Amino acid sequence: IRVKTKWHKGGKQRDPKHFVELAEQYALRSEWRTAALFYKKAWDRGHDAKYLVSMGDALLADGEVGRALQSLNQALINQPDLIDGHVRKLDLSMELAQLYGTADDWQRVRETAEAFLDSKGTVSPEQQASARHAKGLAIVRPSAANPSDLDAGEAELRQAMELAPDRV
Repeated sequence: IRVKTKWHKGGKQRDPKHFVELAEQYALRSEWRTAALFYKKAWDRGHDAKYLVSMGDALLADGEVGRALQSLNQALINQPDLIDGHVRKLDLSMELAQLYGTADDWQRVRETAEAFLDSKGTVSPEQQASARHAKGLAIVRPSAANPSDLDAGEAELRQAMELAPDRV
């Protein structure tokens, strides 16, 4: 795909926002793979982890689940307090665990929820409730529940209900 871009002296793109604009234009047309490419170019020039989250969203919309997870992981490595990254990764991890239900999937949910809860970003009560709910489910899931973990899982689920009873 050839796209006309704005260049300045030295052949380098002047602003990553230009690539974000292109990505958004392609996303509006549901051309997810191309949108992901332009979010990657924005990341390469601006190193804003939000671009990696957007890239992950585009990859997921294109059906590239593994690559979407990689993009979200990279975003959180580069900016561990990026709440949008935690939210997207937790949502995706929960979907995969509910769909496939393997022990590894549920372990990823638990680790993702714990990382989210440990992050230094500003987490709303609803987001905290979602993370605690996910962690609780990962602990007590019927296919792999360890009887000694049931109390911990139940405690997480109770906290989630206290934080946001309408959401959980």
